[in-house]
Amino acid sequence: MVLLYNTGNRIADVQRAAALRPTCSAGIGPLRCFCFGLVSLYFQGELNKIVDAYAGAPAGAAVALRG
Repeated sequence: MVLLYNTGNRIADVQRAAALRPTCSAGIGPLRCFCFGLVSLYFQGELNKIVDAYAGAPAGAAVALRG
């Protein structure tokens, strides 16, 4: 439970560092895990938003965070 909560917080921190509005909720992850078993899909969707923000960067290239 604590692991899922902390993972949600870390994803939100990375979203902030990428100059995105943090949409990942630390409380939603554990809730989806116990109710629906969809926590990995939720977290992956939130991580994909960060990758999409750097869509023009070549694969494997280091990118500077905007935050």
